[in-house]
Amino acid sequence: MTVQRVFTAPILLPADPTLALQSTTKQYCDLKAPLASPTFTGTATFVKQVNTPVTLTDAATVAIDANLGNTFRLTMTSGVGSTRALGNPTNATDGQMILIEVIQDVTGSRLLTYGTNYAFGSLVTSPVLTTTASKTDFLGFMYNSTAGKWRLLAFAPGY
Repeated sequence: MTVQRVFTAPILLPADPTLALQSTTKQYCDLKAPLASPTFTGTATFVKQVNTPVTLTDAATVAIDANLGNTFRLTMTSGVGSTRALGNPTNATDGQMILIEVIQDVTGSRLLTYGTNYAFGSLVTSPVLTTTASKTDFLGFMYNSTAGKWRLLAFAPGY
């Protein structure tokens, strides 16, 4: 189910996000919409956004369901061998950005290849991961539905 969120009035949450979580929505925004077609218009201001990483299962081809979130975590282990493919994410939305945290296990030396729906620029072509044991690399992609590609925007290796 896709929910479009557009608000008719500014919504300001308290500076302490725990207060917003402990309170009902009615205390901070007295907005109502019919359940059949909930539509609001306007502006929303949020204190912070938290994307809890979705844990990916290490496999010969690592499956990613983009509908589950925008932040993913993969720990590469010896059970799969030295190389695995990052599968093409399913259920993508145009303009969606995802961040994939790739962690080497205590042995390291694991390699990653990329599915056919990943696109790389001229500066960073098919990033090669850090192979040092217990190190982490980050890959950031944005989906372009016209091209049908996840375009690499960021590669931060060696944490």
